[in-house]
Amino acid sequence: MSDACAESVETASGCSSEFESLKDCSDVAQNNEHLLNSLDWLGKKKHVFILSESGKPVYSRYGAEDRLVTLFGLLQALVSIVSDDGDVLHCVQAGTHKFVFLVRSPLILAAVVDSDASMTQLLLQLV
Repeated sequence: MSDACAESVETASGCSSEFESLKDCSDVAQNNEHLLNSLDWLGKKKHVFILSESGKPVYSRYGAEDRLVTLFGLLQALVSIVSDDGDVLHCVQAGTHKFVFLVRSPLILAAVVDSDASMTQLLLQLV
């Protein structure tokens, strides 16, 4: 297993059609952004997320799962896009952060770290 991570490209997520108005979507996005921009949350060196293959939040090491729905959807989308091509996503590097994925159907385990830990070390921690 290679320790190399692919370089990432910036992504953006849209608003789900389940919202009745743009105002509802904006309110939810603002609440989620508040958590994602909180210095306490951002200051953590390692985040661990567990989500279903459909992107539903199951567990977050820090923060309430219901406030991280957009992030969980993004993680699921990354895994899904790669699996559509018949491949398996193991690691993505964005700046100093590594996103490591382990798919154990019906769950996706993910770790996001800001450290020098290798992909292999992080995968073993997710097992």
